[in-house]
Amino acid sequence: MVLINEYGKKWAKISKILKTRSGKQIRHHYLNILDKKNKKSKFSLEENNKLINLFNIFGAKWQKISEEFVGRSADNLKCRFNSLRKQKTEKIINVLPSNNIRNQNNLLNSMKKSQYIRKYKNN
Repeated sequence: MVLINEYGKKWAKISKILKTRSGKQIRHHYLNILDKKNKKSKFSLEENNKLINLFNIFGAKWQKISEEFVGRSADNLKCRFNSLRKQKTEKIINVLPSNNIRNQNNLLNSMKKSQYIRKYKNN
């Protein structure tokens, strides 16, 4: 944080001083972990609902989705969504609005595909 306070968000300059990380790695670490604007608290049920609904609208455009949240980075939202997707299918479908059957089926199909790929990729 001292280097960021001194040099600002000049990631390449900071990486030359540190010599252990690239500018891209430093930027990523700052924006997703060190930035005080990011919330460290658990996601609420409302945030989970909002995240799933926005994913159904925008797809995997995490930066666009992050504009709808306060204190959550795009990377943070992507990780949370993937965590939700790994949970049991029934739990995720219960979070989705019941009037949105088409999106529920799309999500269920994508989950089945990813599970199939993971199963045979590891063998």
